[in-house]
Amino acid sequence: MSPSRVQDTRIPANGRSTFAVPQVPDDAVAVLVNVTGANPDGPTTLSLPALGEPTVNLRAGETRANLAVVPIGNHSLTVAAGPNAVEAVIDLAGYYSANGTAKYTPLNPQRVMDATPVGPDGTITLDLSAQVPAGATAVTFNLTAANATASSAVTAYAAGQPKPSTANLTATPGEDTPNLVTVGLSADRKVTLANAAGTVDLSADLAGYYSPQSTQAFYPVSQLRVLDTRSWDGKPRDPITEGAEHRLDLSGWLPAGATAAVVNLTATNVSVATYVSAHPADQQRPSARTISATPGRTVENLAVIAVSADRALDLYNFHGQVDVLAEIAGYFAPARTACQRGCVYGFGTNSDGQAGNGTVGGITAAAAVYGLDSVVAVSDYGPTRYAVRSDGSVWAWGWSAKGALGAGPVGSGDVQGSPTYRSYAPFPVKIPGLSNIVAVSAQVALRADGTVWVWGQNAYKHLGPGFPHGQYDTPVQVTELNHVVAIAGDLDHTYAVKADGTVWSWGWNKAGELGNGTIGTDCESKAGDGDQQPNCAAGIPVRVKGLGNVTKIAPGLAVRSDGSLWQWGPRDTDRQDNAPVRVPGVSNARAVAAGGSNYVLRADGTVWAWGFGWNGSLGDGTEHTSYVDSPVKVKNLAGVRAIGAGVLSGYAVTSDGKEYAWGGGQDGLLGDGNERAKSLVPVPVPGVSGATGLGSNGYAIA
Repeated sequence: MSPSRVQDTRIPANGRSTFAVPQVPDDAVAVLVNVTGANPDGPTTLSLPALGEPTVNLRAGETRANLAVVPIGNHSLTVAAGPNAVEAVIDLAGYYSANGTAKYTPLNPQRVMDATPVGPDGTITLDLSAQVPAGATAVTFNLTAANATASSAVTAYAAGQPKPSTANLTATPGEDTPNLVTVGLSADRKVTLANAAGTVDLSADLAGYYSPQSTQAFYPVSQLRVLDTRSWDGKPRDPITEGAEHRLDLSGWLPAGATAAVVNLTATNVSVATYVSAHPADQQRPSARTISATPGRTVENLAVIAVSADRALDLYNFHGQVDVLAEIAGYFAPARTACQRGCVYGFGTNSDGQAGNGTVGGITAAAAVYGLDSVVAVSDYGPTRYAVRSDGSVWAWGWSAKGALGAGPVGSGDVQGSPTYRSYAPFPVKIPGLSNIVAVSAQVALRADGTVWVWGQNAYKHLGPGFPHGQYDTPVQVTELNHVVAIAGDLDHTYAVKADGTVWSWGWNKAGELGNGTIGTDCESKAGDGDQQPNCAAGIPVRVKGLGNVTKIAPGLAVRSDGSLWQWGPRDTDRQDNAPVRVPGVSNARAVAAGGSNYVLRADGTVWAWGFGWNGSLGDGTEHTSYVDSPVKVKNLAGVRAIGAGVLSGYAVTSDGKEYAWGGGQDGLLGDGNERAKSLVPVPVPGVSGATGLGSNGYAIA
């Protein structure tokens, strides 16, 4: 976009300012803004809370800018000041859209202008026709101002266009000041650089370009730290010394095929004036500079850096020693083909990449998981999602710590003791060692041969191999169980139905969840070892008491072949059943789902609910404040063929392929991409049509 100013205000110490950004379309996933802090009363910072870490660190009286990529929602942004008041100037440079026509091509960093002086009110033209192809619409380059004779502002814009009333960086005498620039090109691929005052030497290092022929799409992630060479959390300091290179492995956060990373670099604890150069790990170090630093200052600079084939960068320090911090804000990878059939539609919070579309952060409306089709079953384990394809393979995405993905260490490992370390896979990855799978549920998979396979953390023995604790990064077989025809699970329990109609359970038993006639005693008396107390957990499957001829299963629920419904485990806060009891008033049951509330689908296509009715999760038009024992009819639903449950919400798919949601709307759980307090009756989930199946948390198959 033509650069435009969207905010210019003074923010008091520790204050905030929220402002509108109406210039971007509804499908924008992130905006590119230049954040300038000016005239602070004392040392302070400017931060965009959506990113976490400070965007600009400022000394008293200093003026400085840094480019930022910010996830955007509801056409607004917030900027916050640190311990002293500061003027915040925000200039919009552009936006990233899922439907954008211009993609990106990263380049190995290359210097295209070297210390060229520009006088007061002067301009210089940067001709990039030899570096980028015809048709290129914009470029990204690192612009550095040095040897300034007066404080000044430097502005970049497409050659031949009027100079905008914005600035890309501020030049300060005695300092080398860098800032990343993304700017539109003229038709002949030129950019004008204008200097306001004094004389300044300008250098430019080209990082890449945008064009309709480029293939790399942008995927934003919630900014998180992936490198910190300072002493932290007991880790020894590991600064980059003179002439040395530090390898930064990003393979845990970027998918295979990613070609460039968007990284905010910070230099601090600088011993002598120096610069840091970032470049692909498999390329020779270029002459380009990424960030310049001097003693006594903490400086930051956003960088778009091509990565090696194994998704790594090298950080080179020119002189002395320096500590470097790095936060990843996004990446470029091939644009993914939209799913056409057997797609998984998910929605809600995307804090750990649960949306499966390559992004992390924010709240998503219902949309298909990229790169995944021919799905026949879907489930979840907290913020991790699983899908079974028609070829019997299992795919996982979302939170990846503690073996949750079942695919080994994706996004895991100690990252220099980082305080903001998180691990996730925002794209589906195939779980190795699983084949001919017919069902999946919360870290449990069922093979067509009747064997059961599990993976992940085993804190409450709910994985079943009999070990009290432990973690399984890849699937292992529950050898004590065969001839299984159905499975169900949640965070702490696992259930299986055998071919003879019996039900078996293992895991936590604090409130009779095993259903075998026992109940735990003093289960939380020892921190971390509660499952060692009498009857508190079972690591080997035990038979659920008195149940036979079972055809459908959910955690703590079973449907028998005669259509009767049975329940065990916790009821209210002080009630539980340690063996199955029949749920009154239910006949002709066809399917069940369990979450914060319980749901049963009857043969007549109606849905009935009971249990905790907070936030309207029973769907009967009432918000219940206590446990409801007898099922009530969910309103306005007919012809239902599949049901699902969330922690605070219920879901249904009707015979016409539409999905409905009700209950708590926090974190976008009603599927419309917004946070809502609740809905006491079912409402349509926008964007889902032709649905044939449903998993937990409303993830539909269509």
